[in-house]
Amino acid sequence: MAIPPVDLPAEPVEASALVTVRRVVQPSAVEMGVTVTPDAAVEDLAAALAAMPARAVFIESFGDVDVTLVFRVQLTDA
Repeated sequence: MAIPPVDLPAEPVEASALVTVRRVVQPSAVEMGVTVTPDAAVEDLAAALAAMPARAVFIESFGDVDVTLVFRVQLTDA
């Protein structure tokens, strides 16, 4: 059973000046990276996460100052 595609633009989206969301489409999944820079407020991060699909699952993180949280949405049943 196919799951509908994720409605996020392919280009990076700035949720604020300090939080950016990027999307990478793969054959069976879409991965979204949320990059948070120092001084970002909770409301900045919350707005970015609220725009993502509710079925997105956190899979990993990168960085120690500018942190990127990576989420994945499966497009097909595995």
